[in-house]
Amino acid sequence: MILPVDDDGVRPVGRQDECLYCHAPKGEHKADCVVPQRTVVVEMKIRYVTEMPASWTKDEIEFKLNESSSCADNEVRVVCASAEAAPENYCNTCRRTEFRFVGEATAEDMEEMGYNAAKNRPKES
Repeated sequence: MILPVDDDGVRPVGRQDECLYCHAPKGEHKADCVVPQRTVVVEMKIRYVTEMPASWTKDEIEFKLNESSSCADNEVRVVCASAEAAPENYCNTCRRTEFRFVGEATAEDMEEMGYNAAKNRPKES
């Protein structure tokens, strides 16, 4: 799904009358500009350290993570806490993370996954 463009591409470091990325006039964008966005579904595989009962087997751990009533958000929070605890200017997840493009996001994907462009878009840094 193509998202509405609410970004004119003007940045403090560039000219104030054109998009910094594609150099189109302010408020316009060329077809290959990075400012207009679309929603896609991606799959992320990540290795991280977490805690489990010392007596549990591989099968018990995988059951807890994949089939039990334990919410995956709990493990996402572990990954986020690990990233936040990393020293400044150091990423402790990049070497252990792999992404795969699944396809274009449908309205159903966006609803099911709780995607809201106004809330889910990353803040520009």
